[in-house]
Amino acid sequence: MNYEFVTKKEYLYKKNEMLKNIIQYIKELKEETNQEKKVELKEELEKIEYDLSNYEFAEEFQELQEKADKLTKEIISFRNKIAILKREIKQRKEIIEVNRVEEVDIKELVRIYEEAKFFLSEQVVNHLEAVQKFHKTLYENRKKEALRDIEKFKQEIKILSTQLQQKDAQRAEILKLLEGKKALEEYHNLIKRKEQLLEELRILEEKEKELERYEKEKVELQIKIDTFKRDLIELKQQIKSQIEKLTTKFREISSLFYERPGILSIELKDDFKSKILYKIEPKIHADDSSGIGMMKIFIYDMLLYNLNPNLIGFVSHDNYLFDLVDERQIATAFDYAKKYLNQYICSINDTKFKNALQFTKNIQEDDIILTLTEKDKLFGEDFE
Repeated sequence: MNYEFVTKKEYLYKKNEMLKNIIQYIKELKEETNQEKKVELKEELEKIEYDLSNYEFAEEFQELQEKADKLTKEIISFRNKIAILKREIKQRKEIIEVNRVEEVDIKELVRIYEEAKFFLSEQVVNHLEAVQKFHKTLYENRKKEALRDIEKFKQEIKILSTQLQQKDAQRAEILKLLEGKKALEEYHNLIKRKEQLLEELRILEEKEKELERYEKEKVELQIKIDTFKRDLIELKQQIKSQIEKLTTKFREISSLFYERPGILSIELKDDFKSKILYKIEPKIHADDSSGIGMMKIFIYDMLLYNLNPNLIGFVSHDNYLFDLVDERQIATAFDYAKKYLNQYICSINDTKFKNALQFTKNIQEDDIILTLTEKDKLFGEDFE
Protein backbone atom coordinates (compact mmCIF):
# COMPACT_ATOMS: atom_id res chain seq x y z
CA MET A 1 0.00 0.00 0.00
CA ASN A 2 1.12 3.54 -0.75
CA TYR A 3 3.82 4.41 1.75
CA GLU A 4 4.05 8.00 0.50
CA PHE A 5 0.71 8.72 2.16
CA VAL A 6 2.03 7.31 5.44
CA THR A 7 4.96 9.74 5.54
CA LYS A 8 2.72 12.58 4.36
CA LYS A 9 0.21 11.98 7.13
CA GLU A 10 2.97 11.76 9.72
CA TYR A 11 4.28 15.10 8.47
CA LEU A 12 0.80 16.68 8.51
CA TYR A 13 0.08 15.19 11.93
CA LYS A 14 3.14 16.93 13.38
CA LYS A 15 2.14 20.13 11.60
CA ASN A 16 -1.39 19.80 12.92
CA GLU A 17 -0.06 19.44 16.46
CA MET A 18 1.92 22.62 15.87
CA LEU A 19 -1.24 24.21 14.50
CA LYS A 20 -2.91 23.86 17.90
CA ASN A 21 -0.14 25.98 19.40
CA ILE A 22 -0.31 28.38 16.44
CA ILE A 23 -4.05 28.90 16.96
CA GLN A 24 -3.46 29.71 20.63
CA TYR A 25 -0.60 32.04 19.71
CA ILE A 26 -2.77 33.74 17.06
CA LYS A 27 -5.41 34.33 19.72
CA GLU A 28 -2.79 35.96 21.99
CA LEU A 29 -1.43 38.04 19.11
CA LYS A 30 -4.91 39.32 18.28
CA GLU A 31 -5.29 40.51 21.86
CA GLU A 32 -1.89 42.23 21.70
CA THR A 33 -2.41 43.82 18.27
CA ASN A 34 -5.21 46.07 19.42
CA GLN A 35 -6.05 48.57 16.66
CA GLU A 36 -7.42 51.09 19.15
CA LYS A 37 -4.11 51.03 21.00
CA LYS A 38 -2.25 51.56 17.74
CA VAL A 39 -4.39 54.60 16.90
CA GLU A 40 -3.84 56.05 20.39
CA LEU A 41 -0.06 55.58 20.07
CA LYS A 42 -0.02 57.33 16.70
CA GLU A 43 -2.11 60.23 18.00
CA GLU A 44 0.21 60.68 20.99
CA LEU A 45 3.23 60.50 18.68
CA GLU A 46 1.79 63.19 16.39
CA LYS A 47 1.16 65.46 19.37
CA ILE A 48 4.70 64.98 20.70
CA GLU A 49 6.20 65.66 17.27
CA TYR A 50 4.13 68.85 17.05
CA ASP A 51 5.25 69.96 20.53
CA LEU A 52 8.88 69.28 19.67
CA SER A 53 8.67 71.28 16.45
CA ASN A 54 7.16 74.25 18.34
CA TYR A 55 9.26 73.94 21.46
CA GLU A 56 10.63 77.19 22.97
CA PHE A 57 13.36 77.21 25.57
CA ALA A 58 13.52 79.76 28.38
CA GLU A 59 17.00 80.94 29.30
CA GLU A 60 17.86 79.97 32.85
CA PHE A 61 14.52 78.14 32.99
CA GLN A 62 15.57 75.98 35.90
CA GLU A 63 16.86 78.92 37.93
CA LEU A 64 13.69 80.94 37.32
CA GLN A 65 11.52 77.96 38.17
CA GLU A 66 13.38 77.50 41.44
CA LYS A 67 12.93 81.20 42.28
CA ALA A 68 9.21 80.96 41.54
CA ASP A 69 8.93 77.91 43.76
CA LYS A 70 10.82 79.65 46.55
CA LEU A 71 8.58 82.73 46.31
CA THR A 72 5.50 80.49 46.39
CA LYS A 73 6.72 78.92 49.65
CA GLU A 74 7.40 82.40 51.14
CA ILE A 75 3.96 83.66 50.06
CA ILE A 76 2.32 80.67 51.72
CA SER A 77 4.37 81.35 54.86
CA PHE A 78 3.32 85.04 54.95
CA ARG A 79 -0.33 84.10 54.49
CA ASN A 80 -0.08 81.60 57.33
CA LYS A 81 1.51 84.23 59.61
CA ILE A 82 -1.21 86.79 58.73
CA ALA A 83 -3.88 84.19 59.44
CA ILE A 84 -2.29 83.45 62.84
CA LEU A 85 -2.16 87.18 63.72
CA LYS A 86 -5.80 87.64 62.74
CA ARG A 87 -6.68 84.72 64.95
CA GLU A 88 -4.73 86.36 67.82
CA ILE A 89 -6.64 89.64 67.32
CA LYS A 90 -9.91 87.74 67.46
CA GLN A 91 -8.84 86.04 70.68
CA ARG A 92 -7.89 89.40 72.24
CA LYS A 93 -11.29 90.86 71.36
CA GLU A 94 -12.93 87.85 72.96
CA ILE A 95 -10.86 88.42 76.13
CA ILE A 96 -12.17 92.02 76.34
CA GLU A 97 -15.73 90.88 75.82
CA VAL A 98 -15.61 87.96 78.25
CA ASN A 99 -13.94 89.93 81.04
CA ARG A 100 -16.27 92.92 80.75
CA VAL A 101 -17.34 93.95 84.35
CA GLU A 102 -20.99 94.70 84.83
CA GLU A 103 -21.73 97.64 87.22
CA VAL A 104 -23.37 96.43 90.49
CA ASP A 105 -25.59 98.84 92.49
CA ILE A 106 -24.42 98.39 96.12
CA LYS A 107 -27.44 100.27 97.54
CA GLU A 108 -29.81 97.97 95.68
CA LEU A 109 -27.92 94.96 97.02
CA VAL A 110 -28.22 96.30 100.63
CA ARG A 111 -31.93 96.92 100.17
CA ILE A 112 -32.45 93.34 98.98
CA TYR A 113 -30.67 91.99 102.00
CA GLU A 114 -32.74 94.25 104.36
CA GLU A 115 -35.95 93.02 102.86
CA ALA A 116 -34.76 89.51 103.46
CA LYS A 117 -34.13 90.61 107.01
CA PHE A 118 -30.45 89.90 106.86
CA PHE A 119 -28.17 92.09 108.94
CA LEU A 120 -25.24 93.54 106.95
CA SER A 121 -22.59 95.41 108.84
CA GLU A 122 -20.87 98.44 107.42
CA GLN A 123 -17.76 96.27 107.11
CA VAL A 124 -19.55 93.93 104.70
CA VAL A 125 -20.79 96.82 102.56
CA ASN A 126 -17.26 98.26 102.36
CA HIS A 127 -15.96 94.80 101.33
CA LEU A 128 -18.45 94.60 98.47
CA GLU A 129 -17.38 98.00 97.21
CA ALA A 130 -13.72 96.93 97.39
CA VAL A 131 -14.39 93.76 95.42
CA GLN A 132 -16.23 95.67 92.77
CA LYS A 133 -13.41 98.18 92.47
CA PHE A 134 -10.81 95.35 92.23
CA HIS A 135 -12.59 93.59 89.38
CA LYS A 136 -13.10 96.83 87.54
CA THR A 137 -9.40 97.67 87.84
CA LEU A 138 -8.44 94.10 86.71
CA TYR A 139 -10.72 94.33 83.69
CA GLU A 140 -9.33 97.73 82.67
CA ASN A 141 -5.76 96.42 82.89
CA ARG A 142 -6.61 93.35 80.78
CA LYS A 143 -8.46 95.50 78.29
CA LYS A 144 -5.48 97.87 77.90
CA GLU A 145 -3.10 94.90 77.40
CA ALA A 146 -5.43 93.30 74.83
CA LEU A 147 -5.81 96.58 72.94
CA ARG A 148 -2.01 97.01 72.86
CA ASP A 149 -1.68 93.48 71.46
CA ILE A 150 -4.37 94.12 68.85
CA GLU A 151 -2.62 97.26 67.68
CA LYS A 152 0.72 95.45 67.59
CA PHE A 153 -0.75 92.54 65.58
CA LYS A 154 -2.39 94.98 63.14
CA GLN A 155 0.98 96.64 62.49
CA GLU A 156 2.59 93.24 61.91
CA ILE A 157 -0.22 92.28 59.51
CA LYS A 158 0.29 95.53 57.63
CA ILE A 159 4.03 94.84 57.24
CA LEU A 160 3.43 91.21 56.23
CA SER A 161 0.74 92.22 53.73
CA THR A 162 3.15 94.65 52.10
CA GLN A 163 5.83 91.98 51.89
CA LEU A 164 3.24 89.49 50.59
CA GLN A 165 2.27 91.87 47.79
CA GLN A 166 5.91 92.34 46.86
CA LYS A 167 6.57 88.57 46.78
CA ASP A 168 3.40 87.95 44.81
CA ALA A 169 4.39 90.58 42.25
CA GLN A 170 7.88 89.10 41.91
CA ARG A 171 6.45 85.63 41.36
CA ALA A 172 3.91 86.90 38.80
CA GLU A 173 6.75 88.53 36.84
CA ILE A 174 8.76 85.26 36.80
CA LEU A 175 5.71 83.21 35.78
CA LYS A 176 5.09 85.63 32.93
CA LEU A 177 8.65 85.04 31.71
CA LEU A 178 8.11 81.28 31.87
CA GLU A 179 4.70 81.37 30.19
CA GLY A 180 4.70 79.33 26.95
CA LYS A 181 8.30 78.23 27.47
CA LYS A 182 9.71 74.96 28.76
CA ALA A 183 12.82 73.51 30.26
CA LEU A 184 15.52 71.53 28.45
CA GLU A 185 14.82 68.56 30.75
CA GLU A 186 11.22 68.47 29.59
CA TYR A 187 12.41 68.60 25.99
CA HIS A 188 14.59 65.56 26.60
CA ASN A 189 11.65 63.79 28.25
CA LEU A 190 9.55 64.44 25.15
CA ILE A 191 12.27 62.96 22.94
CA LYS A 192 12.52 59.95 25.23
CA ARG A 193 8.74 59.42 25.12
CA LYS A 194 8.82 59.74 21.33
CA GLU A 195 11.42 56.96 21.15
CA GLN A 196 9.27 54.79 23.44
CA LEU A 197 6.22 55.33 21.24
CA LEU A 198 8.18 54.49 18.09
CA GLU A 199 9.43 51.29 19.71
CA GLU A 200 5.93 50.32 20.85
CA LEU A 201 4.58 50.94 17.36
CA ARG A 202 7.43 48.94 15.82
CA ILE A 203 6.70 45.97 18.11
CA LEU A 204 2.98 46.28 17.40
CA GLU A 205 3.53 46.33 13.63
CA GLU A 206 5.91 43.36 13.84
CA LYS A 207 3.26 41.42 15.75
CA GLU A 208 0.71 42.36 13.09
CA LYS A 209 3.03 40.95 10.41
CA GLU A 210 3.63 37.87 12.53
CA LEU A 211 -0.12 37.47 12.96
CA GLU A 212 -0.63 37.69 9.19
CA ARG A 213 2.14 35.13 8.63
CA TYR A 214 0.69 32.65 11.13
CA GLU A 215 -2.84 33.10 9.84
CA LYS A 216 -1.55 32.44 6.33
CA GLU A 217 0.34 29.37 7.56
CA LYS A 218 -2.79 28.18 9.34
CA VAL A 219 -4.88 28.48 6.15
CA GLU A 220 -2.18 26.85 3.99
CA LEU A 221 -1.88 23.95 6.42
CA GLN A 222 -5.62 23.51 6.47
CA ILE A 223 -5.60 23.43 2.66
CA LYS A 224 -2.89 20.73 2.72
CA ILE A 225 -4.91 18.69 5.22
CA ASP A 226 -8.09 19.06 3.19
CA THR A 227 -6.18 18.13 0.01
CA PHE A 228 -4.72 15.11 1.79
CA LYS A 229 -8.18 13.98 2.90
CA ARG A 230 -9.46 14.41 -0.65
CA ASP A 231 -6.53 12.35 -2.00
CA LEU A 232 -7.28 9.66 0.59
CA ILE A 233 -10.73 9.24 -0.91
CA GLU A 234 -9.07 8.51 -4.26
CA LEU A 235 -6.55 6.23 -2.57
CA LYS A 236 -9.35 4.21 -0.99
CA GLN A 237 -10.77 3.60 -4.45
CA GLN A 238 -7.34 2.69 -5.82
CA ILE A 239 -6.49 0.12 -3.16
CA LYS A 240 -9.99 -1.20 -2.64
CA SER A 241 -9.32 -4.28 -4.78
CA GLN A 242 -5.94 -4.80 -3.10
CA ILE A 243 -7.56 -4.73 0.35
CA GLU A 244 -10.13 -7.27 -0.85
CA LYS A 245 -7.29 -9.53 -2.05
CA LEU A 246 -5.51 -9.22 1.29
CA THR A 247 -8.71 -9.98 3.18
CA THR A 248 -9.38 -13.01 0.96
CA LYS A 249 -5.83 -14.31 1.42
CA PHE A 250 -6.03 -13.84 5.21
CA ARG A 251 -9.28 -15.78 5.26
CA GLU A 252 -7.75 -18.56 3.17
CA ILE A 253 -4.85 -19.00 5.59
CA SER A 254 -7.05 -18.73 8.70
CA SER A 255 -9.48 -21.29 7.27
CA LEU A 256 -6.73 -23.89 7.57
CA PHE A 257 -6.78 -23.36 11.33
CA TYR A 258 -10.40 -22.56 12.14
CA GLU A 259 -13.80 -23.55 10.79
CA ARG A 260 -14.87 -19.89 10.77
CA PRO A 261 -12.19 -17.97 8.88
CA GLY A 262 -10.96 -14.66 10.26
CA ILE A 263 -10.95 -11.31 8.55
CA LEU A 264 -8.31 -8.67 7.97
CA SER A 265 -9.66 -5.18 8.63
CA ILE A 266 -7.75 -2.39 6.84
CA GLU A 267 -9.06 1.09 7.50
CA LEU A 268 -7.67 4.42 6.27
CA LYS A 269 -7.71 6.95 9.11
CA ASP A 270 -8.22 10.46 7.75
CA ASP A 271 -8.47 12.09 11.18
CA PHE A 272 -5.45 13.62 12.90
CA LYS A 273 -5.95 12.22 16.36
CA SER A 274 -2.90 10.08 15.60
CA LYS A 275 -0.30 9.87 12.84
CA ILE A 276 -1.41 6.35 11.89
CA LEU A 277 -2.80 6.11 8.37
CA TYR A 278 -3.50 2.42 7.91
CA LYS A 279 -5.25 0.79 10.81
CA ILE A 280 -4.59 -2.89 10.12
CA GLU A 281 -6.37 -5.26 12.48
CA PRO A 282 -6.52 -9.03 11.96
CA LYS A 283 -9.62 -10.52 13.57
CA ILE A 284 -10.51 -14.11 14.40
CA HIS A 285 -13.75 -15.09 16.08
CA ALA A 286 -13.31 -15.72 19.81
CA ASP A 287 -9.88 -14.09 19.64
CA ASP A 288 -10.20 -13.08 23.30
CA SER A 289 -8.48 -16.42 23.96
CA SER A 290 -4.72 -16.00 24.45
CA GLY A 291 -3.98 -19.04 22.25
CA ILE A 292 -6.16 -17.81 19.41
CA GLY A 293 -4.60 -14.36 19.80
CA MET A 294 -1.15 -15.89 19.24
CA MET A 295 -2.33 -17.81 16.18
CA LYS A 296 -3.75 -14.57 14.80
CA ILE A 297 -0.18 -13.23 14.86
CA PHE A 298 1.10 -16.38 13.15
CA ILE A 299 -1.52 -16.16 10.38
CA TYR A 300 -0.80 -12.46 9.84
CA ASP A 301 2.94 -13.15 9.57
CA MET A 302 2.25 -15.90 7.04
CA LEU A 303 0.22 -13.40 5.01
CA LEU A 304 3.12 -10.92 5.00
CA TYR A 305 5.51 -13.65 3.87
CA ASN A 306 3.10 -14.79 1.19
CA LEU A 307 2.92 -11.28 -0.27
CA ASN A 308 6.67 -11.17 -0.92
CA PRO A 309 8.50 -14.44 -0.14
CA ASN A 310 11.81 -13.18 -1.54
CA LEU A 311 11.98 -10.00 0.54
CA ILE A 312 13.51 -11.73 3.57
CA GLY A 313 13.23 -15.41 2.69
CA PHE A 314 12.26 -16.76 6.11
CA VAL A 315 9.99 -16.30 9.11
CA SER A 316 11.07 -16.63 12.74
CA HIS A 317 9.07 -16.96 16.00
CA ASP A 318 10.20 -17.54 19.57
CA ASN A 319 8.63 -19.97 22.02
CA TYR A 320 6.38 -17.26 23.53
CA LEU A 321 4.13 -17.51 20.46
CA PHE A 322 3.28 -21.18 21.10
CA ASP A 323 3.21 -21.29 24.91
CA LEU A 324 -0.59 -21.00 25.16
CA VAL A 325 -1.51 -22.49 21.78
CA ASP A 326 -3.19 -25.87 21.51
CA GLU A 327 -0.88 -28.63 20.14
CA ARG A 328 -3.30 -29.31 17.23
CA GLN A 329 -2.91 -25.71 16.09
CA ILE A 330 0.87 -25.93 16.53
CA ALA A 331 0.95 -29.00 14.28
CA THR A 332 -1.16 -27.21 11.63
CA ALA A 333 1.19 -24.21 11.85
CA PHE A 334 4.25 -26.39 11.32
CA ASP A 335 2.61 -28.16 8.37
CA TYR A 336 1.79 -24.82 6.75
CA ALA A 337 5.29 -23.43 7.30
CA LYS A 338 6.97 -26.54 5.86
CA LYS A 339 4.71 -26.50 2.80
CA TYR A 340 4.74 -22.77 1.92
CA LEU A 341 7.90 -21.24 3.44
CA ASN A 342 11.43 -21.46 2.15
CA GLN A 343 12.64 -21.46 5.72
CA TYR A 344 10.86 -21.31 9.06
CA ILE A 345 12.70 -20.93 12.36
CA CYS A 346 11.05 -21.17 15.76
CA SER A 347 11.92 -22.06 19.33
CA ILE A 348 9.45 -24.21 21.26
CA ASN A 349 9.20 -26.08 24.53
CA ASP A 350 10.20 -29.75 24.02
CA THR A 351 7.00 -31.06 25.63
CA LYS A 352 4.86 -28.87 23.41
CA PHE A 353 6.81 -30.04 20.36
CA LYS A 354 6.50 -33.76 21.16
CA ASN A 355 2.76 -33.42 21.81
CA ALA A 356 2.32 -31.54 18.51
CA LEU A 357 4.07 -34.39 16.61
CA GLN A 358 1.09 -36.60 17.44
CA PHE A 359 -1.10 -34.52 15.11
CA THR A 360 1.18 -34.30 12.05
CA LYS A 361 3.17 -36.67 9.83
CA ASN A 362 5.06 -33.93 8.03
CA ILE A 363 7.23 -32.90 10.97
CA GLN A 364 9.80 -35.24 12.48
CA GLU A 365 12.28 -34.97 15.30
CA ASP A 366 14.92 -34.71 12.57
CA ASP A 367 13.62 -31.21 11.93
CA ILE A 368 15.15 -30.15 15.28
CA ILE A 369 18.32 -28.18 14.55
CA LEU A 370 19.40 -27.36 18.11
CA THR A 371 18.36 -28.52 21.55
CA LEU A 372 18.94 -26.04 24.36
CA THR A 373 19.29 -26.89 28.06
CA GLU A 374 20.50 -25.16 31.22
CA LYS A 375 24.00 -26.29 30.25
CA ASP A 376 23.73 -25.96 26.49
CA LYS A 377 22.69 -22.36 25.89
CA LEU A 378 22.10 -20.62 22.58
CA PHE A 379 25.24 -18.47 22.79
CA GLY A 380 27.02 -20.63 25.34
CA GLU A 381 26.58 -18.18 28.21
CA ASP A 382 24.03 -16.18 30.26
CA PHE A 383 23.33 -12.53 29.55
CA GLU A 384 22.24 -10.23 32.34
